[in-house]
Amino acid sequence: MNDYLSFRRMITPIIIQVIFWIGVALTILAALAVLVRGFTGLHVSFATVFGGLIGAVVTLVVGIIAVRVWCEILIVFFRINETLTDIQEGLAGPRPPAPPTAVPPPMPVAPPPAEPPSPPSAKPSSEPSAL
Repeated sequence: MNDYLSFRRMITPIIIQVIFWIGVALTILAALAVLVRGFTGLHVSFATVFGGLIGAVVTLVVGIIAVRVWCEILIVFFRINETLTDIQEGLAGPRPPAPPTAVPPPMPVAPPPAEPPSPPSAKPSSEPSAL
């Protein structure tokens, strides 16, 4: 009930079913009116009675199909809304970790060049040199 009060779920699809049955009832009344008109014309003949009968059947079939298609189109709009709401709620949940990006690995860095060996130092030695 809270979903209906906060407009998260629509009540209109239920109302559309009621509208469909009202439309069917009105279509039946219209077909009956066409049929009666065929029987009660100024010049009642076979053609007017037959025309009224055919007109009533066509009104009944086409009217019910038209009301049904119209109601189905309205329901499709609301089903799209409900599906998008479900998708949005599904996306709002915990998200999986992002996939790794396609960044190439870093190039190996060459080690710094080795220092050249230092020349022997000319330290005075404490030994006498033999010359």
